[in-house]
Amino acid sequence: MAKIQIKSEELTPFGGIFSIMEQFDSKLSSVIDSTLGMRCKLYGYQYSEIIRSLMSVYFCGGSFIEDVTTHLMYHLSLYPTLRTCSADTILRAIKELTQDNISYTSDTGKTYDFNTADKLNTLFPNCLLSTGQLKEGEGYDVDFDHQFII
Repeated sequence: MAKIQIKSEELTPFGGIFSIMEQFDSKLSSVIDSTLGMRCKLYGYQYSEIIRSLMSVYFCGGSFIEDVTTHLMYHLSLYPTLRTCSADTILRAIKELTQDNISYTSDTGKTYDFNTADKLNTLFPNCLLSTGQLKEGEGYDVDFDHQFII
């Protein structure tokens, strides 16, 4: 007995990204939107769609955020339920997530700026918990690298 497969006439070199994006949606989209908040109610892109679009750039071999618009938009639009936003939308959303710097003046009078990025620092462990990489109730030490800029 022969197997019958229905295939689209449209071929894309990035077809493997679709299964990754389905996993992203099933495990991380709700965590991202609940942690960062809803960006809009009726029209526009939520943060999960924006982060997914940004990730697709790097998963498909891109080097710049603009690659999503110039090289990937057509190919990613072949999947009917995944919405991909433009580079402008990604950059606007990144700007929305920024926080003002906190300034610290040392005893010697030098001023240092730092940023805690509270929403993004909350998002990171929430995503690790939802994917099972961290366990609820366990204690973890998180090491970070930083650079003080005068």
